[in-house]
Amino acid sequence: HNAPLHEIQLVHQLDSRPLCLDASDLNLSFSTSGLMMLACGSFDGAIGIDIERRRSVQNAVQLARRFFSEGEAETLAALPETEQSENFLLHWTAKEAGLKAAGKGIDHGLNRFQLSRRDVSMKYEIKEVCESPHDWSLDFIECYPDFTAALVQKIDVD
Repeated sequence: HNAPLHEIQLVHQLDSRPLCLDASDLNLSFSTSGLMMLACGSFDGAIGIDIERRRSVQNAVQLARRFFSEGEAETLAALPETEQSENFLLHWTAKEAGLKAAGKGIDHGLNRFQLSRRDVSMKYEIKEVCESPHDWSLDFIECYPDFTAALVQKIDVD
């Protein structure tokens, strides 16, 4: 764990979490959007991160119906049109981070699990990510202007 940064060996595997050969118990996740990159690591459990540039998403509801769960798509469709694009990107980012945390690629399907708001706050619950549906936390990170980032981490409920 104390190796100089330039000596750390990382291995990228297709549709799986990246590995650090010098710290096999370190869970890693990386994401890029244009020239922006985020990385995170945890010794406490699986972790996933995703970053997307904020932009207008044409046909956000149609894309949600194609890629998200039915309930998520309907929730998005019920929002005022002026809020649909931003909320689509928030969900997309969170769902990609969730797939990374579960060690799955995007081919696994963004519709295979569901995000739902717990209450009027920005706290979300993640259902059916993998074996343990309620052991995940989701946080949106304000790290760079004009970007949305999400961090999903497996948590110990004990």
